[in-house]
Amino acid sequence: MAGEWERLSVDPRSPEAATLRARDADREVLLEALRDAYADGRLDREEYERRVEDALAVRVVADALPVLADLVAPPRPPSRQESAHAEALRTVRREERDARNGWLGVTLLTTGIWGATSLGAGDVLFFWPVFPSVAIGVGALLQRLNREQRVEELEEKVARKRRGRRD
Repeated sequence: MAGEWERLSVDPRSPEAATLRARDADREVLLEALRDAYADGRLDREEYERRVEDALAVRVVADALPVLADLVAPPRPPSRQESAHAEALRTVRREERDARNGWLGVTLLTTGIWGATSLGAGDVLFFWPVFPSVAIGVGALLQRLNREQRVEELEEKVARKRRGRRD
């Protein structure tokens, strides 16, 4: 059962957990932990079913805490540096996802336009979508390759921002 709290999108005790909506993946983490607890005999059938309903009803990440509170050791509070690192890592992952989705979107769109114009022309035209696809793909790849550097930069930025608030 170790690691359930870390598998959630955010620490359920953090202030942002009160407003951050839970993802389907968060609810699946809860359901998996409940299945394990039921299989271990730590929950009876009635309690298991009630908690499954509670897990499925989780809307914000903070609601996950009472579902597993007596089944999983509570998450240890993150240190300032750990939370800055986690925030930076989440930001970098979101940027990478957005870059990948942008590349995929442009590639599909331009390929669709190329296909439609080829059909309209009645002949297979030069596959020009390769140019925007490669250009955007290289940018997305470079972003992925520079992940550690970007995480460090964002972590320092978050730490500076937090120091500024404290002063």
